[in-house]
Amino acid sequence: MRTASQNLFISQPTLSRRIQELELELGVTLFNRSNTNDIILSPEVKQLLVKVRKVLDQIDSISSIFESDGLLENNGALIKVGCLSNF
Repeated sequence: MRTASQNLFISQPTLSRRIQELELELGVTLFNRSNTNDIILSPEVKQLLVKVRKVLDQIDSISSIFESDGLLENNGALIKVGCLSNF
């Protein structure tokens, strides 16, 4: 958890609290924690990752439409994806 919090530039307690809040909101356990400090993805998270990867692939596909048409002047683009909390 410490490495993840460092990579995200937030404190470990903040990351732990955010994960707990998300677990409560979703009603599922995201990580299976063991006595050896190992954190293993729960089956629900594995399913979620499959779906998220598909969404990200679709976003990449949409971005490539603009790139191939020369509509982007530079190599970078920012696409923001939002979701309502009750969605």
